[in-house]
Amino acid sequence: MDNMPCCLIDTESFNLIEKWQKQGKEIEAEFSIKTRYAPNSILRNVIAEKKSSSGKEIIISAHYDSVPESPGANDNASGTLALLALAEKFSEKACKHTIKLISFDAEEWNKLGAYMYVEGLRQNLNENKINLDTKTSKYLRKQTALDRIKAVINIDTIGAGKTIYCIADKKYVGIIKSSAKKTRQKVELRQGYNSPQFDGWPFHLEGIPIIHFGVYPYKYFHTPQDTKEKVEPKLVDGVTGLVEKIADSIDKY
Repeated sequence: MDNMPCCLIDTESFNLIEKWQKQGKEIEAEFSIKTRYAPNSILRNVIAEKKSSSGKEIIISAHYDSVPESPGANDNASGTLALLALAEKFSEKACKHTIKLISFDAEEWNKLGAYMYVEGLRQNLNENKINLDTKTSKYLRKQTALDRIKAVINIDTIGAGKTIYCIADKKYVGIIKSSAKKTRQKVELRQGYNSPQFDGWPFHLEGIPIIHFGVYPYKYFHTPQDTKEKVEPKLVDGVTGLVEKIADSIDKY
């Protein structure tokens, strides 16, 4: 996906196109694309953490950038708002594992902030964790800081729409269902993470379990109309509470 042009569309349009494909209809699309090169741009990821001594981490992320000419209230100030609320919540509780809250930059630039962060972890070798295969007497690959991550919970565009959805790796489906029941939050659960347009993707490529939250439908993505009046606080609060419960559950083991 990262080496070819791609287009992000809403769920209703995707379902319609999929229906046409099954019916054998020929589908054509016409795009008008404007590009801009910014050679002096600097990426800045904003990171906060509640440390523990277990050596394991749970990452909760969102992105704070938006496309040019869009205020980005839902995409993704809503996710950033959830991160700030979660920072306050986790600051007041004891955690078994380190809780790391990351607000990524440049998600709209092909997830460059997330890719940069993952690359930094990959290069951070831990010399004390070189594994020896006792059967072959050969050393296995060195573990990196990526091996400390139990899960990444990514939050993107949760402030407007009708349906909260969650895309998750199979490992944590049970925890998500249990957390949704405890918080009385209705969630459309899609098992099997395969979403290269979100910040969880660079972590997924490293084999790290991903839990992704969003809300749909929303027709103002990447437009000047993505303003704060569109954001519904109840939706943001609902997803925030659900993410907190899921992180608490993962934190227990």
